[in-house]
Amino acid sequence: MIQLTNVTKIFNEQKQTFTALKDINLMINEGEVVGIVGYSGAGKSTLIRLLNGLIKPTTGDIRISSYHLSDIDRSGLNRMRHEVAMVFQSFNLLSSLTVYQNVELALKIAGVDKKDRPLKVLEAIELVGLTDKKDDYPKTLSGGQKQRVGIARAIVNHPKILLCDEITSALDE
Repeated sequence: MIQLTNVTKIFNEQKQTFTALKDINLMINEGEVVGIVGYSGAGKSTLIRLLNGLIKPTTGDIRISSYHLSDIDRSGLNRMRHEVAMVFQSFNLLSSLTVYQNVELALKIAGVDKKDRPLKVLEAIELVGLTDKKDDYPKTLSGGQKQRVGIARAIVNHPKILLCDEITSALDE
């Protein structure tokens, strides 16, 4: 469950303020799939960044499952991120790692035992159709393939919630 109550986000930059989101109220129940649409600059990415705890709201309350993001500490945020995965608009792949290693990184960070990783990684890579690219480096991949690596990395831990910021923008049909 995701609940936003009276959420506002104001950015203060160079003596100017910009209200990116104002008084947002939203309830997403377990099992629901929700798409947030709007024009460029409407605040969609800001909303996603609030939901994954990368930024905090200026005012209001954000609750994801049992976590209140308005007053969560670093360790609580890390625990929450095991349940809530993020696929970014930009690929955020490490160029020095192969496709396999980029996906495995999510499991390492989550503390998954080394012997349990290979099956999980290969399952996620197969799900996004990149089995034949598992030993390739990001520089050799197309934009859509890089995006699919990002998706595999996000789903490899089987999160309860998957937040996506324009994940289909680089994908083929």
